[in-house]
Amino acid sequence: MAELNSYTINNFAGGLSDEEKRGVPGSFRNGFNLDIHRKGVNILSCNQKLKKISVSVVVDLIIKIIPVSATTSYGFGNAGNVYKIVTETVTKIYTDPNGAILDADYFYGYLYWTTATKLGRCIETSANWTADAAPSWKALNSSSYHPIFVVPKSDLMSIGNGRYIANLSATEVWNDEALDLFYGWEVRCLTLKKPKLLIGAKDSKKAELFDWDLISESYDPIEGWEERDIIAFLKAIGTTYIFTPTLIYWFSEGLVDVAKELPSEIKQGAIDIWKGKVLFGATNGVYSYHKKNKNYPLALNLEYTPSPITIANFDSKSIEIGAILGSGDNLYVAWKDGATYGLDNIDSSNKAEAVYEGLSFDAQNPFVDKLFRFIKIVTNPLPEDCSVKVKYRMNGGSEWIETKMAEGDAESFTDVGETKAIFQIEGQGEIYEVRIELYPKVNTTPEILSINSYFSGDNIY
Repeated sequence: MAELNSYTINNFAGGLSDEEKRGVPGSFRNGFNLDIHRKGVNILSCNQKLKKISVSVVVDLIIKIIPVSATTSYGFGNAGNVYKIVTETVTKIYTDPNGAILDADYFYGYLYWTTATKLGRCIETSANWTADAAPSWKALNSSSYHPIFVVPKSDLMSIGNGRYIANLSATEVWNDEALDLFYGWEVRCLTLKKPKLLIGAKDSKKAELFDWDLISESYDPIEGWEERDIIAFLKAIGTTYIFTPTLIYWFSEGLVDVAKELPSEIKQGAIDIWKGKVLFGATNGVYSYHKKNKNYPLALNLEYTPSPITIANFDSKSIEIGAILGSGDNLYVAWKDGATYGLDNIDSSNKAEAVYEGLSFDAQNPFVDKLFRFIKIVTNPLPEDCSVKVKYRMNGGSEWIETKMAEGDAESFTDVGETKAIFQIEGQGEIYEVRIELYPKVNTTPEILSINSYFSGDNIY
């Protein structure tokens, strides 16, 4: 028997790689529901589940969730419905006759929202939205999106109004044309770049950044932005992130640079920062873009998948995320699965099933046929009723091959308290991939310390 070589994976903090074969240390090809940012450890383990809290109450895709207190938030839907969320109780309280809601915010006791041609509002404490809501409170220029931004420490709310920016003061002074970006432009997103308002706008050809002092009739273009679209800003840890539908950019002191390609197109309301992590909702889940500290790389990780997703159906699902909100210990995630809508919250009492798929491995020689014989995983003591499955595939095959324990015919590692499991395989080919499936029990999870694959590198014909 030829001497066996070992391919060992014991770093999992690099997140999802941009390439199938290479990446930063600790990166992997695919994965979901993995808790790779745990403080003080570098292991594979399961993250928390998302649980559905909306029952059948939610009947459209929530596109924005606005918090008004530690326990109360409001969701605004793309068919005009408004939902009150009190911790985990969801109630539909209103339907706007103007149709799809585009954006929303909370300002001086009122909830405000935009539709294609109107700014609506209702006092938040209203017990009867049907009587008290003013869906046509102010007219807006017809547009596919009207962003709302409450300017910090200014007693001012700014609203994208087509080519204009409209301003509303705390004393309800309304100016629907406070700034004119001139013909062809459409305001898409707003944030504060002290002491000025940062404006993201686009026309039929390109997107641009501008800043404005909130008072004068003029504004200044910001050089360095070269994109055809822009959808959102996010201020996080001294940096402004700029989102297009498919890319994240860093923006600082006039410098713009690509940070990461997004896994799919995202929506304006599906971006937030929660417990120090930048989060955004893309197809099939909520991703983080985060690093443990300055010595670690920024890692993209699919932290949470919506409640309809399981290991068995992940590849066949295409769940749309409309909005997310991190508030205290709650993480709300609004989704659409075919014709079904829902609102999830983090489940602090249960872990989620998780998957890890390593990078493609060819032992730095993609032309040599290799024979893989064993996979050994090293773990922390396995908790009761938890299990681990190990799979592999060769040369980019479409199906993952299940393995069995070296002793017996068990397909899962289930030995309570044990810290090592060996799986026997017969994998022949030039390129090898390994997949780990983690099955938790309630709030306990398997914890993988290393994955070791043993192979011979002789030419085999």
